Amino acid sequence: MKPYEGDEPYIFVSYSHQDAPIVFPIIERLNAAGFRIWYDEGIEWGSIWTEELIKHINNCNVVMVFLSGNAVNSPHCQNEILYANSVCKTFFTIYFEPVPLPQHLYAIFQSIQAALLYEYSFEQFIERLCDAEVLQPSRGKSSAQWYLERGEKYFKDKNYPKAFEYLRKAADSTNLVTSTIAAQLIKEILSESRAFKKNSSASKDKPAHK
Repeated sequence: MKPYEGDEPYIFVSYSHQDAPIVFPIIERLNAAGFRIWYDEGIEWGSIWTEELIKHINNCNVVMVFLSGNAVNSPHCQNEILYANSVCKTFFTIYFEPVPLPQHLYAIFQSIQAALLYEYSFEQFIERLCDAEVLQPSRGKSSAQWYLERGEKYFKDKNYPKAFEYLRKAADSTNLVTSTIAAQLIKEILSESRAFKKNSSASKDKPAHK
């Protein structure tokens, strides 16, 4: 994936390059789910890079910080965080591991929403991450397809409450095909629910045999 370049809201990713094998699969999945993301592709720091960095922090909607021992000990990561905080950017933090923060970072992150990667399986983590409210403004039109796919999965598993939750969002899509498929599955869920309630009521009304 290429870092996003444009005028719509996007996520600025702050991470230690040593953590790239963990970070890249996550941001690739976010990108596939429709999120616009800008990240450093490995350009060395210098005067030109600093100007580019500042520009993308200034223009982003939210700064996603991947916190680990590597990141906490990285002067580059700390500079990104401190600058973003100085211009009052919204943060979303992801902890790879329980890591003590130096005082100046603790002061920034102590009351900020965080996600704990180490508490979930990768798929569970991605699902919860894609639903994070603070990230939604940075999401593009393809998000409807992601909601539809999740809804279809839960529908197939007969987890109708979860299926309904995702399909309802897909049904709001301006894409006619996506919204039509979602609406049809919602109709089936509601029909199944009515049939279940009807059978349940009939069982209760049926006299017990002595």
